[in-house]
This record gives sequence, structure tokens and C-alpha cells, in this order.
Amino acid sequence: MKIVYTTTYFSPHISGLTRGLAPIAEHMAASGHEVTVICARHDPALPAEETIAGVRIVRVPVWAFVGKGPLMPRFFAACRREMKGADIVHVVAPQADAMVAALAARLRGARLVMSYVCSFTTSGPTGWIATQALRVSHLWAGLFSLRIVALSEDYARQSRFCALFNRKLMFIPVPILNVPPREVARRPAIPPFRIGFVGRISPDKSLKLLLDAIPHLKAVLDAPFNVEIAGPREPPGTPNADELSALMEKAEAAGAIRCHGVLDEAALDRFYRDIDVLVLPSNVRIEAYGMVQVEAMLRGTPCVVSDRPGMRLPVRETGFGVLFAPGDAQALARAVRQVLLEGPPGGAPTPEALHDHFAPGHVLAAFDRLYAGLV
Repeated sequence: MKIVYTTTYFSPHISGLTRGLAPIAEHMAASGHEVTVICARHDPALPAEETIAGVRIVRVPVWAFVGKGPLMPRFFAACRREMKGADIVHVVAPQADAMVAALAARLRGARLVMSYVCSFTTSGPTGWIATQALRVSHLWAGLFSLRIVALSEDYARQSRFCALFNRKLMFIPVPILNVPPREVARRPAIPPFRIGFVGRISPDKSLKLLLDAIPHLKAVLDAPFNVEIAGPREPPGTPNADELSALMEKAEAAGAIRCHGVLDEAALDRFYRDIDVLVLPSNVRIEAYGMVQVEAMLRGTPCVVSDRPGMRLPVRETGFGVLFAPGDAQALARAVRQVLLEGPPGGAPTPEALHDHFAPGHVLAAFDRLYAGLV
């Protein structure tokens, strides 16, 4: 088959959405399909076109950015060109140009699939307008789509978008890219404890909540600990990013946290193994799963996760962590204490059970069946 994916950002951009799409596209290319990804050329230094792991990447020039959203006047023309002869077009949302891609696919006669990864909102008057435009774009893409893939039924139940398209919905979780060999039993946590976070340094990730929890952690742990943060910073001008950056710089100068920046796969693997617990404090609807918690679990590291739809599933399904009330810094601190001093309520699952539960082959086979059933 000829398969075309459209997404706002793709490699080397780092996000959960990108890390979730890359293994699907690469699997399809390895299976003998002709695979193209159309995305924004978010960095002018990137080539307009290249092939990575069998996947042809076509990057559309960006005229300007509205917040994190790129304006790409030539996106429709690129879609029309690249979708010629396509069997499957797969639109990955949130994507401002979802409607444009869907229209181009319809005109080319391709079968259209949409992934609705999460909702998206931005603050301020301009942000409100952008959010409404995004919703309209998603709505039209949903109307044109034959099937709509959501990450979980748990997340879809609270999604107004998913409620509109119940008959088209199917549920396929995110594939985990960097699955390690099966692990041996993990050593008990001992002071000084290492409390970790992995993800974009963004207000969306509720990192301020983690900073607010540090005084409470000092009170409930009564033992030395370090807060270790790994991930890329948001570009200047991202709403509220400058305020968060200032808070983190102040906390780092005071020795309350340590920032590691972007880690390559080998360094990230070591980071997951070295920390005693991974924390996902996010309290926004844009977070629909939190694949980093699965990456940590697969290396024997338990997690403390905000009890939000979709995000809570890996902890619920494995028992390898503790959920806490969203937005509550004291509850976060108590959950970290429980994991560090008492262990996860469900104990530590066997490496075999974790690998079988999160095996990427199950996810990729589901996409094989989806595409084959449409052509």
C-alpha cells in the first residue's frame, strides 16, 4: 500500500505524539509499504525532504508561528502532490491542518483514518480563537474519516470530540519505541532518593506542581532526595513558558532540582534506571497517556501519576505505582512517599508480565489489521 501520514511535527522534534507515530510509520515501511510523512519544517535547518528508516519525510515550509502552531500556506499543495495514488491517508491530531489534509485525501480518493490523540486548548483571546479553529478542523476531518483511533476508552469517555463519533471509534494504545531487554528485579529505594520527571519543559506538564510539592516532600520523607528533570525546553514565546523557565532556574540555583536537558536514547535509558520513582504531575486534557511512565516501568521504576483519564491506565493496569488527586501538591508528595518507603500497592510486576502487557507488536498488528480492512 501507499500510506501517507500528516502531522504537525515529526522527527527530530521531540514529543509524545512524535515518539508514538515514528514506530508505526517505520513498521509500515519495514513491512514493504510506501510510507510518507507530511509535517512542518519547524526548523529551517532541516532538509525539505529526507528518508529515515524507510520513511520518506516531506517538510512543508512554515510562514509564521501562532504560539506553537505553524502557518503553512503550501500545506494543501504538498498534500495533493504526495497523496496521489495513496491507499491510506492517516491524519494525526491535534493538527490545525487536519481539515486541509482530510480534504486533499478525499479529492485523491484515499481511505482516510484519523488518530485523535488528545484535545488541545490555549489561553488568552488569541488562544481561544486558535482553539476554536482547531476544533472546526478536527470536526471536518472526523466527518471525512472512515475510522477514528483513540488511545483508550478511558480518555475517550470524557472527550466531547470522541462522543460525536462513537460509531467510528476504535482504541489502539501508543506503541513504546525504546523497549529494553527483560529486566531483573530492582533494588529497594534508599536515600538520597532520586525523584525523576521526563518530558517537555512546558506548562502543559504541570511542572510548577512538582516544584510546589518539594516543601511537602521534605516534610513527609524526612530523608534527603533529589528532583531530576530531563527533557527539551519550549521555544521562547510559548504561552507561560518564560514564567515556568524562571521558576525552574530559581529552583535549580537553590539546589532544589537538577535539569539534564535532552537525553539521547542511551542516556535516557540510564536515567530511567537510576531514578527511584518517575512523577507525571500533568493536570491538563492534552495529556492522554504519558508513554514515559511505561518506558520507566519497563526498566523497573515505579510511577506516581495524576489521576486523569488515559494517564492513569498504566498504573491501574499494572499496579506499579500510585495515583494522586490532580493538582494537589500535598497528595503528590504523599504518593511519592508511599512508593519510596512502602513500595507500590501492587508490588513489582514480573518483567515478563510488563513486557507482555506493553509489547509494541500488539499495537502495530492492530494498525496492520485496520489498514488492511479499509483497502
